[in-house]
Amino acid sequence: MSFQFSVLNEKNLVAMGDSLTAERTFQAAFGGALLSQTYVARIARARGYGNFWNAGISGNTTAQMLARFSTDVLAHHAGAVSIMGFTNDQTTNISGVYPALTWTGAGIPLTGTNSTKANLKSMVQQAQDSRARVTLLSPPPIRYEPYLAHSPAYLAILEQIADETGCEYMDIYTRVNALSAAEQDALYITVDLLGHWGAAGHAFAEAMAAEPANAQCFAQF
Repeated sequence: MSFQFSVLNEKNLVAMGDSLTAERTFQAAFGGALLSQTYVARIARARGYGNFWNAGISGNTTAQMLARFSTDVLAHHAGAVSIMGFTNDQTTNISGVYPALTWTGAGIPLTGTNSTKANLKSMVQQAQDSRARVTLLSPPPIRYEPYLAHSPAYLAILEQIADETGCEYMDIYTRVNALSAAEQDALYITVDLLGHWGAAGHAFAEAMAAEPANAQCFAQF
């Protein structure tokens, strides 16, 4: 379910992301999240937002998110914006077939011009310039190599952006990665090899946002 906004509305929430933000209705039988079950919808309801817009598109890199940020986020004039990305930046140079995968280097550089950091920071700053309150999210871990070994560098970039822009930061990745294997399994859609979290994973993010330490994440004015 989508909503269109024409003027700044403090009661509206927009979430930019990739498939970890988007609904997985086609996998609902295996625990995939319907749009109403995504963390965007759950947090919007819990925080009393009137409307929400889920701007997650499967497969998007941060460069693709940045390219559509104006039309898919800023055009809705929401009072609150969340941004989750980097997973597809680090998977664009992968060779082989699961589980025999080799990481040959990020297709999008971590830092510098046209990098993961530059793309994410630009989105945060554009949203802030539009007067929205911004929450930057780390995505949940892709639960097989070669992705996990390279994620700490991406997490460090998210922390840098939060420090440099003053936006809120909720580190889902680290929290999920600290769970036991069985606890992690329960959050994911096992039929796609634990690459995407399901409705239970989205509920986990909602519970994190409700914690006192994350009270300012997704907050209204």
